[in-house]
Amino acid sequence: MTLIQNLVSRVKKKIRISRIDEKETGFRITTSTCPDDLVRSVQSLGMIHLPILFQKKSGFQILSGFKRIEACRRLGITEINALILDPGTPEKSRAILAISDNSFQRELNLIETSRALNLLSRYFPNPEALSGAASGLRLPEHPVMISKLRKLSHLPEPVQDAVGAGAISLPVALALFELDPETAIPIATLFCELKLGFNQQRELMLLFEEIAFREQISLLDLVFDATLQKIRTDPDMDGNLKIRQIKAALMKRRFPYKTSMEEEFQLLVKKMKLGRGVLIKPSREFEAGNYSLTLEFEDMDSLKRYHEVLDKITGSLEFKRFIET
Repeated sequence: MTLIQNLVSRVKKKIRISRIDEKETGFRITTSTCPDDLVRSVQSLGMIHLPILFQKKSGFQILSGFKRIEACRRLGITEINALILDPGTPEKSRAILAISDNSFQRELNLIETSRALNLLSRYFPNPEALSGAASGLRLPEHPVMISKLRKLSHLPEPVQDAVGAGAISLPVALALFELDPETAIPIATLFCELKLGFNQQRELMLLFEEIAFREQISLLDLVFDATLQKIRTDPDMDGNLKIRQIKAALMKRRFPYKTSMEEEFQLLVKKMKLGRGVLIKPSREFEAGNYSLTLEFEDMDSLKRYHEVLDKITGSLEFKRFIET
């Protein structure tokens, strides 16, 4: 017998579904709604894993099985079999059972993990005790990670939906937690709309924060900037092009000197018409003043032709002024 099995006693009963309070969601862990494939599964196979309920004076409270019960409601089923807890089961035990019935069946998403940890923290307010209890329920046990994850279920609902669906990374979700909902939601919406990878999200979030700080404007003003909105709503651009264009616009705004230097440098190189196999690179950020020249060749003859290339480079007065400025 496991700890959870010993924790509470329960009996299998058939009850009327109308007696189940679907609005009482204090023990709900799952973030997803009832999918159509679950409805089809219940219709053809019945409920393989029974819901767990707690009997109250006014009816039954759901501890686990919200989606299964919803599937039965959709199918017009009036009676279901369920596991009913002993009426004397303490609230703490009910909470642990609700968490375990989810965490031992599947991998919880970030929001579900946050909900579970916040529910558990009601009965284990001490960080060390919470860590130990979390470990026994297949939840993250490191206190720092627990502290971070608990914030997520306090995010605005649209942001929670994005985090739960895996569309927003944990670091960005934590950054959004520090913002007011009126700012957090549009940023999350933009990131989901562009289908940004996690590294891209962090990169754009950092650019947003640095530009807002540098220009002393709000993040909301930046998100709805006219240039970004024009790119965002352009029907002729695909998603990848929009991402590149938005990043370029933000980089130009964040690093105007560097961007200007890069554009001028690339224009000079293009004007010299050096041909294939020649690559000139400036130093990072144009800080050190060092440049590199890479030549690709197959044999001595192809190497000799680079005499003309070097003459073009050294003979360009514009390029000379650029690198000596």
